[in-house]
Amino acid sequence: MSCGLQIHKQAVMIEYYLNQAVNKVRGQRNSSLADITMVYDQPIRLTAEILSELQDKERNETELKTIQDIKTKYCTYQGYILSQLDEEICEKLVDDLKRLSE
Repeated sequence: MSCGLQIHKQAVMIEYYLNQAVNKVRGQRNSSLADITMVYDQPIRLTAEILSELQDKERNETELKTIQDIKTKYCTYQGYILSQLDEEICEKLVDDLKRLSE
């Protein structure tokens, strides 16, 4: 798969699972994720912001731990744009967000 296509796929998956997690906790989509180009900018920073919002509303201890684990695991990449992230890191983030959204 070409690099550009892989980056786009990862951005779409990050956006999708973040929206699923938000919808699960709040019952609505997050308007800051409405434009996929925002995910390309700094996906880890955006993910951390949204997870912080979810953390404030989540009461399930397991879910809170999952949110905190995701934030801790990827916090060192907050300044990166999507194309700077290693493909494996993006795939792991997508997998973690998928698990959170289920």
